[in-house]
Amino acid sequence: MQGNAIKTLTRMHIPGLDVLTSDPQAVMHEHWMTAALPVSAAILAGRRRVMTEVSDFSQKMGGKGPCSLAQMQATAAWQAAWGVTDFTLYYDITDRPPDEYRTYCTYVGRLNAILKPARLDSEVLLYYPVNDLWAEYLPVAEPLQLESQSPRAQRIVRSFNRIGQMMQRNQIPFALVDHEHLAAARVVDGGRLDIKGHRFTSLILPSDVQLPSAAAQVVERFKRKSGRVLAEGAAGGPLSAAALAEAIRPAFSVSPASDKIVLGIFVRERRRILLVLNVDTQAYQGELTTDAPRNWQILDPASGAIRPAGKPSRAHVRLALEPNQAVLLVEE
Repeated sequence: MQGNAIKTLTRMHIPGLDVLTSDPQAVMHEHWMTAALPVSAAILAGRRRVMTEVSDFSQKMGGKGPCSLAQMQATAAWQAAWGVTDFTLYYDITDRPPDEYRTYCTYVGRLNAILKPARLDSEVLLYYPVNDLWAEYLPVAEPLQLESQSPRAQRIVRSFNRIGQMMQRNQIPFALVDHEHLAAARVVDGGRLDIKGHRFTSLILPSDVQLPSAAAQVVERFKRKSGRVLAEGAAGGPLSAAALAEAIRPAFSVSPASDKIVLGIFVRERRRILLVLNVDTQAYQGELTTDAPRNWQILDPASGAIRPAGKPSRAHVRLALEPNQAVLLVEE
């Protein structure tokens, strides 16, 4: 009934999401958009705080709960990587001993001590095609399914979902933008779109979208200023992860590639802060490639330990992450 979820959420001082599962891998499937909508609304409104309600309700109803402390922590970490700051918990108080809840709250407190005053530093926008879907919407008597909608609507939705999931799985943080906020964006020198002081270098358009005139004019000015605009289907086929990375040139990537690594990028006091999380059931051993050699401190929110990452001879930082483990990398 809301019409435009982003527009509705921008009216809230603290937009929110509801996560009923504490399976950390949910972010790699449907829950990236659960977080993307309220976090993007906060960015587009020039705000920082985003609230979550989180529990293991789905796992318990499915006979797979209660979830473990490690899963609770990893679920908090992927939301923090997206930009969530305020955690409202619905874990049953009788499911765990008090010490586990104390440990969990300490974990979230450590994340927020570093990240809550920081600014999200994603540079990529994914167009939220609600304007196109309004035009295509076909009312049906039965519960709404994508298959009951027009072929164009199906192509748009599948393209949007695929691109968002692909960026999530390839460690490319992004925000969503609708046609109204895109039309109101300022094009600034250096090929950037400025929205409430947050500057973006790339815009990705799902397949089959038709921008309204005001938004299209902004996009044309953005292109003329050397802004990067990628449209799925413009080159004859779906965007691949390799083509996306080549066009966007993200500042950070992991090697070997893994679709189970979550990356959040922040800036605080002119220092980059990265939240890196492994949601896999297997340990991850690899490297984080950066755009330039830097010295980093590694902060472990689970233990509170702080250690140097080592002086990089090249623009690489070694990553060794256990299942469901997250670390903060803070630029020195």
